[in-house]
Amino acid sequence: MIDRASVAFAILATTFVLFFNLACNSSPMDTVERLPAPKLLPSPPDTALVEIGIDAVEFGDFIQLDWEPAAGAKPAGYRIYRSEDVRTDFTMLVDLMGERTTYIDSSGIELGTRYYYFITALDDDRAESLPSDTLSYLLIEKASLLSNTNEPRPTFFWHVGAIPAEYYVLKLIEADTDRRIWVTRVKSSYSQSEQVKFNQDGTAAVDSLSVGVSYKWRVDIIGPASNSGSESPWKSFVLQ
Repeated sequence: MIDRASVAFAILATTFVLFFNLACNSSPMDTVERLPAPKLLPSPPDTALVEIGIDAVEFGDFIQLDWEPAAGAKPAGYRIYRSEDVRTDFTMLVDLMGERTTYIDSSGIELGTRYYYFITALDDDRAESLPSDTLSYLLIEKASLLSNTNEPRPTFFWHVGAIPAEYYVLKLIEADTDRRIWVTRVKSSYSQSEQVKFNQDGTAAVDSLSVGVSYKWRVDIIGPASNSGSESPWKSFVLQ
């Protein structure tokens, strides 16, 4: 177990040793350069359809991480660190090679536990940059038992667990084109059975749904604490 400060200290200490060795064995013009810290991306807006940043995912009780290299940097890879304590006990979760800038953490995630993350960039010699900022996420139970009525202006139903939510975000799209049809915030009734009528807020892209068109929808639960929630699997349907 290590903490963020230890990682930063170790990187700085390694830099000093290398610089000292180079100073003793190389010309005064030689320098030691370290990659600048990458940027771990914060949670996307609740109503976004393209979700980039630390977030829940719909296909499991996992946490998505996205990041960017520092401007002009071309890392050879990254290391991701995780802890359940923002101050200490960070362990290396994964050592990634290549230019990828996204990762799904599926390693022993427990609902109701907040996980903290930071990342470092690696150069061609596998030397680490300084750590990124630390971000966190807490998963809660997904919405389940999604169903809807078979009519042009359907009512959507779902069931939630015992942890109260402040509100939900229903996302409805055309299944074949990913066209955004209706994305709306639904205030929680603080019961385990929730529902909402199509376009009740007047913001949908269409007045009613079309027969024979394939649609899909899901419910994102927005937790009572910052950076907490879940995303249900997509529910598909075609009006007959």
